Order: sequence, then C-alpha cells, then structure tokens
Amino acid sequence: MTTTAGPTPAGVLVRARELRSVALAAEAALLEQAAVWADLHPPVEPWLAAGRSDGGRATGIPLAGAGTPEVAVDAVAEWAASLGLSTGSGERLIGQALELRHRLPRLWALVQDGGVPAWQARQVAERIMSLTAEAAGFVDAQVAGVVGRIGLTQLERLVETALLRFMPAEAEERRQQAADSRCFRVEHDTTGARQGISTVFGRLDQLDAVALDTAVGEGATALARLGCTDSLDVRRSRAAGDLARRQPALDLLLAEADGDTPAAREGAARAVERVVLYVHLSAAAVAGPAEPGQVENTGTPVTADQVREWCGRPGAGSR
Repeated sequence: MTTTAGPTPAGVLVRARELRSVALAAEAALLEQAAVWADLHPPVEPWLAAGRSDGGRATGIPLAGAGTPEVAVDAVAEWAASLGLSTGSGERLIGQALELRHRLPRLWALVQDGGVPAWQARQVAERIMSLTAEAAGFVDAQVAGVVGRIGLTQLERLVETALLRFMPAEAEERRQQAADSRCFRVEHDTTGARQGISTVFGRLDQLDAVALDTAVGEGATALARLGCTDSLDVRRSRAAGDLARRQPALDLLLAEADGDTPAAREGAARAVERVVLYVHLSAAAVAGPAEPGQVENTGTPVTADQVREWCGRPGAGSR
C-alpha cells in the first residue's frame, strides 16, 4: 500500500516563492501592456476629428504628467472593462504605466527586470504626476536605488523636496494654500458614549505645532514627577488642559490694555515661549529660495523664506 506524502514546511515555502515570482512578473507585464495599449490608441488627429459626427470634440485625455502621450477616451473604458475594473481604476493603471515609462525610466527598468514590485513603482508614479519633467527626473534618480526600502512618508518628503527645488513658485502657492487651511476645533460628545470627553482637532503652523507639542510633553513629564500614575496619553491630555487654564493669551490682552510699559512688556514676555527648530540650510538655500532645507525636529523639507518668516516672529530664536 503506497501513501502520498503530505506537504512539508520547506515545500510550502518553495512553492510560495515560486508563486510570488510569477505574481511580480505578471504585474510588471500588466504595466507594460497598459503602456502598449496607450500606444495603440492615440487621440484622433484634429483634422480627422473635425469631420466626426460628434462635432470634432477632443478625443484624447492626459492620464499622466507633462511629456506623456494622451490616450483616446473610448480606449480607456474598453481597457478597464476588459480587466473588470472601474473606468477610474483603468485610467490610473494606464496613467501610472505611462508615467513610469516616460518620466521614471530608471524605475521602469527595475520593474521590468523584476527588481522592484510594480505596486511600489505605481505609488511613486502616482505621486509625481504634477511635477515638471525635470523634477520627475530628480525623483527617479533618487528613488531608483532605494525603492522598497523607504516608506510613503519618506517618499512624500522626496517629492516635496523636488517641488521646492525645481518648482519654487508652485511650492510657495501650495504653502500659502496650506496656511489658509489652518484651523483649531473642539468637538464635544453629545451622545453620552464618551461622557465628559471632547475631541480636539487642529492644523497648525509647524512652529506653533512644535511649541504646543513641547509644552504638552513637558507638562506630562511634570505630572509624572509629581506622582501621577496615568498613562502618557492621559497625562498629555491633562497637560493640554493645564495649558488652557493658564491662559497665556489673557496675559497678552492685559499687556495690550496696559500699554507699552515695563510691566506690560514683562507680561507679554511671559506669554511668549522660545521654541528651537534645528534647520539645515545650504549656502544656496540662504542665497535663494530654490534650494530646500530640512527641519531636524520633524524631518520635513522647508524653504529659506519659511525659516525667515519664523525667525521674524516676536520671541523667535534661530541657530
């Protein structure tokens, strides 16, 4: 009587690696076919479109960044339907393939050689479509050697660095838009599910956010030294409440009402805490806005103009 041996752990791992290799190759091949499909379906030339029954409306749509070819509208829907995707998902797949092939050639080659999973390359492609060709080339050169070893946060910082370096006007416009989105809200629970608890949400200028985080952290540490046994999160929430009860803004209002007197100036000084940001700026960044620096405290890119604005605030220091 013969018996069939069951699966072994080693055999399962070997088979899993084989399937993984097949899946990676299939995803790379799918990206290549998406680009080929776009090649086969360019927009109708304007002189031909003029004679169409639809009145000569545009027949192509841009799916990727500057310098990539447009694709016939009808072809996108056909592609998506054949793969069982929504039209939007089909558009993104073709757009990412074109972005990689035309504007990220190093990364494209790595995908086709099996060195980088297609899904990781697609994440990079999706995030650089608004960049100029020069900025996209910078990202390609920087990310090709480390893709797969950096997370989305690092990738976002790299894209932001490219934006600051090669598209300073666009970067400044985005910074102003971000500044306009600042807010601070307190939402009180009215259902009773969290009795006596409120949710606080805010978007702050980075300098203000670092100052608030520092003050809350110091308050939580002080509570622990005084014998508080609550968790760190609970101590931080209590410290935020303690900050509110001190009402430093009230000191400023009182100083304003008293006028420019020594006592008023002293009260105002007590309300302004020095916050230290460690910023790395090259000589080129100091001389002009095109070269970005980095805030060591948070790891985020920053322009010299932003640093100048921070240093120009009352009570701000620089080093």
